[in-house]
Amino acid sequence: MKLRSFDNKAHEIIASVLDNAAEHLVQTARCKPTETDEYLTLAYIAECSSVIKNGTSYLEVDEIIGAELFLEHFASGKSRTSFMRNDRKCAKQLAAHPNVYFPDYLTILRLAYLRVLNAADDATSIRANGTLMLAAASLPGVSTDIRRELRRRGLTYELSLVPKDVLQKRLGPNGTLAIAHRMSGRSPSLR
Repeated sequence: MKLRSFDNKAHEIIASVLDNAAEHLVQTARCKPTETDEYLTLAYIAECSSVIKNGTSYLEVDEIIGAELFLEHFASGKSRTSFMRNDRKCAKQLAAHPNVYFPDYLTILRLAYLRVLNAADDATSIRANGTLMLAAASLPGVSTDIRRELRRRGLTYELSLVPKDVLQKRLGPNGTLAIAHRMSGRSPSLR
C-alpha cells in the first residue's frame, strides 16, 4: 500500500458504508454476522466484473466505476450523504486498496476466477470475463493459469488481459513484490 495514495477521509466514509451494509445484511437475515465480509467481497467483485466484462483489457477506470457503483448500492443514511459528496474519491480509494476493506479479498478473488475459468466454454468467453480481467490485474499467475486451461482444452490463444504497464504498476516487476505488500498492508518503500 502506498501511503501517498491512502486517503483517510475516504477511508472513514468507506468504513462507515461497509459497517452500515454489514449491519443491514444481518438485520434483514441475508447472511450471518460471520458471513458479511465474504458477502460484501463477492458483491464488490461482481460489481467490478460487470463493468470490466467485454472490454479488450482491464482498465483501472473500469474498476473505479465498479467500486463507485458498489458503494452507491450499499450507502444509506448519513453515510450515503457523505459518500455522494465524495463519491469519486471513495471509489478510487476502494479500487486502490480493496484488501484493506475486504480482509480475504485476494483469496476470494482467486477462488472466483478459478471457478469462472473451470466453467468457461471457450477462449472467447474467457477473454470477455470481467472476473478474470480483475484477477489478472490483482493476482500473480492468473495468465499462466488461463494459458494452461486453454492448452488443456486444446486451444491456443494468447491473452493480454492487462496492459503490461498497468500490470507492472499493480503487481510489480516480478508479480509478487507489490502484491505481497498489498496483502500485508505495508508499503515496500517503508523499509
